[in-house]
Amino acid sequence: MHERYVERAGTDLREVSHATVSLRAVAQNEYVVQWSTTFVPEKMKFLYDLALNWPLGALEIEKKDILDRQGEISKFTYRALFALLKRAALEGKMRIPIAKIEGASRLVFDGGKLERHEESLTLVSAINAGRVRNKRVARDLLEYLDCRKPPGTSLEAWDDAVLEKCDYYSVPGMRQLDVDGMDATSSNVEDATAVLGFFTLVTIAFGFGFGAWYMHGVQQEAVFRQMLAEGAY
Repeated sequence: MHERYVERAGTDLREVSHATVSLRAVAQNEYVVQWSTTFVPEKMKFLYDLALNWPLGALEIEKKDILDRQGEISKFTYRALFALLKRAALEGKMRIPIAKIEGASRLVFDGGKLERHEESLTLVSAINAGRVRNKRVARDLLEYLDCRKPPGTSLEAWDDAVLEKCDYYSVPGMRQLDVDGMDATSSNVEDATAVLGFFTLVTIAFGFGFGAWYMHGVQQEAVFRQMLAEGAY
């Protein structure tokens, strides 16, 4: 099972890295290993690819996990995106939020052979205790758990098994349809000045055609959100 996970993680997760934090003996032939896994989550792949192919020259990519903000309700803002791209253009640096999963494995040996392997994930306990408010963190956990699906188990059965152990629907935003970048009470983009600056930067960096295409997509999201609010669906 572990070997299969390592194989799937290497193919399904982007830039995955595993690290052993500590190893201690808790009894005769029994050990606890603290470990962590990091990767570029699916939702950040576009930004990561952009950093790797930055049109203004090579960027210094800074990877940073967001576990320290797991108790904060996450919200996408164009102001933050504009600041990130502005720093990339002016300083040649871009910070990429990455996923980090921390866990502990209890290993019991008998006669030199592994007899039992029990595993616990820190985020699962934190979510069940109501300490996680950041849906990005919750989605990172679900993406990681997708790689742990046992062979022969259907997606529906695995989803049910995960939900039984981890109440991720308790995390704000995991149940509702969110349109990132839109204010919760209106269909307008949350900061017109930031959006204008972002559009200008995109246009300068990639050309007017790409900038117009991106803003067209934003307008479509705004129209879609307004239709939802007015009960069009």
